[in-house]
Amino acid sequence: MLPLLLINILPSALIIIGFAIILAKANIFDYLHHKVYRHWRYAWGILKSDLGVRLAAALCCIGLFLAGRSWVERGLGISLLIGIGYDWWRVTKQGQQLSPSLDKYLNHSSSNVATTKYPSYFPPILINFGILLERFRPIWVGMWALAFVFTEGRDFLDALGSLAIVWIFIGVTTGQWGRRLPGDWCLAIWLLLIPVTLKMTVVPVLTHVYLSYFMAQIVVFYTVAIWARDKRRIMLMSWGLMGVAVALAVLTPGSIQQKQLFFHLPTLLRTPLFLLPRVINPNVMGGILVVLLPLSFGLVLAQQKQLPLYWIRLILALTGVIMVLAGLLVTQSRGAYAAGILSLLTIVLLRWPQARKLVIGALIGLILVGFFWYDSLLVFITEILNTDAITSLDERVEIWSHAIYAIQDFPLTGIGMGTFSRVIPFLYPYVLLPSTTGIAHAHNLFLQAGVDLGIPGLITFLALFFSLATIGFAAWRRRQKTLNSEMQGVILGCLGALVAMLVHGMLDAVTWNFKPAFVVWAVLGLLSAVGQLAIERD
Repeated sequence: MLPLLLINILPSALIIIGFAIILAKANIFDYLHHKVYRHWRYAWGILKSDLGVRLAAALCCIGLFLAGRSWVERGLGISLLIGIGYDWWRVTKQGQQLSPSLDKYLNHSSSNVATTKYPSYFPPILINFGILLERFRPIWVGMWALAFVFTEGRDFLDALGSLAIVWIFIGVTTGQWGRRLPGDWCLAIWLLLIPVTLKMTVVPVLTHVYLSYFMAQIVVFYTVAIWARDKRRIMLMSWGLMGVAVALAVLTPGSIQQKQLFFHLPTLLRTPLFLLPRVINPNVMGGILVVLLPLSFGLVLAQQKQLPLYWIRLILALTGVIMVLAGLLVTQSRGAYAAGILSLLTIVLLRWPQARKLVIGALIGLILVGFFWYDSLLVFITEILNTDAITSLDERVEIWSHAIYAIQDFPLTGIGMGTFSRVIPFLYPYVLLPSTTGIAHAHNLFLQAGVDLGIPGLITFLALFFSLATIGFAAWRRRQKTLNSEMQGVILGCLGALVAMLVHGMLDAVTWNFKPAFVVWAVLGLLSAVGQLAIERD
């Protein structure tokens, strides 16, 4: 059933991924235009010769050819593909080499940093108060986002309005309104889709609650990305997020629904702490901790002997990794386990390239084992995919297929944010799952984005993901040249967190408009900030 589902969605997936890559490249192109090029003609030439844009266009053409229901549609797809291939061959024959836009940008970037000029027409007390609010922006914005965890998203508009007033006050008094980000287009498109989802929803009260979580994660992402402008603030934010991870790990044993899959916790640790509004699903807590684990591990790699208090910082970082890892193990979330292993493996491969041969050999060995013991491998995969509500692979595939049905029927608008548990069973009744089973989401991060906001929302989410990955890897390549191991560690941790979010998102959707999801989006904002710093400055 799963292979058939993949074959059916392959053409549409290729088209969506292609458009997402083009949007991501255009987003980065706009960011680079404002940072260094200053001339649209030169920047447009860089974009046209970008390798990723041409590959994305080829993916769209292949998807159009596979999805075509007539020879006219298929002929259009193959004709466009031939045209792209011919243009590629012509450019290559002339001796020009296609390369990513960021590679050319790194050769033209400047390390000039603009100084902040505060308005002189305000009383000094107001300017100083605005500066104070700006310096502690992540703290009060984080408290604002945390309020939604305890209030169930009530009074959302009032809270958002008060936050906007403070934001405007900081901008007026200090002149620091914001910062150009490689994800500005994606955030703008999401804001434009909010009235659409409010119009489409059949349960407005439920949509308002989930919309508050969604806005909280966007605000936190943007806050971290614009606040962490220099190395000092990036390191402060990294240590602060590790502190949040340690706090969550300490609260994990007494705040989650205990599982007994691999081991049993002592009775004392299984006693609820009642510090949170309700007991948390272990898969939700695992999905948050697994994104924070690579960042904590990156802080261990970031320590240098020439730094002050080296041993104290190293011990604190190691302690944080051990505690976060212990909290992740307590959740007994199999999807989080897999995401954690792959994210840490990504960091190891980037940090120590000589280990690639060993990893490739291990992967080949696993493929051979899976080929000869296919039945055992299928049973193992099924066990990983199972949850408390989903007891088989077929049931999970059924949920995914119903989510795809909803995207096909509501491609431009989605069904309304947060209404999955109400709309899907009504329009597409489950066959394998009991009618009493409450399925709150699509158990896939990308399908959930498409169900909530339609194909435009899904393309926007993928574009943001590609933008962050592109700028993150570009920053990693540049930091390798500058030999700054402290920033290298933070970049590696953020890239590992992005991989963890991707892998865990294949099995769950807890990092999309859920209560604690804003913590994950703070890590994504840190990735944007550290990538921009590595590119804009040495």
